[in-house]
Amino acid sequence: MNNGLIILAFVTFMAWLVNVRQKRMVWSLQMQTIRHIQTLTKHKPAIRGVLFLAYSNQHLKLVDRVMSDSGRKDQYAIVLDAPKWFFELKKKTWSNHCLFSPEELAGMPRINDTIFRFEGGKIISSTNAEALLTV
Repeated sequence: MNNGLIILAFVTFMAWLVNVRQKRMVWSLQMQTIRHIQTLTKHKPAIRGVLFLAYSNQHLKLVDRVMSDSGRKDQYAIVLDAPKWFFELKKKTWSNHCLFSPEELAGMPRINDTIFRFEGGKIISSTNAEALLTV
């Protein structure tokens, strides 16, 4: 019985360790993509964050309304995974922001429906674009 508990504890610990390593690897790849986008947008120092958005995202209408607001001072780098016609339309209506297609970031890991905001030297990530964009 004691051996069974020890084995169970060991297996649980190993599963946890694998999970932590996977999360760190994903975070590292995400940061690699963020750094690449930051170098592409260095001519726009007011970039507040990076938004990865798919055409199928449930918050697309809200994001569209917020990003289309010409009085908005926050600027974002937006990686929009959408049909070409929609991408070209948003490139015009979101002209305050830097818009990229996933193809422009060839070789970078793909990130879906996540927003990364830069605040005081920290990077805050969330999959809830609605909460972060309405702040």
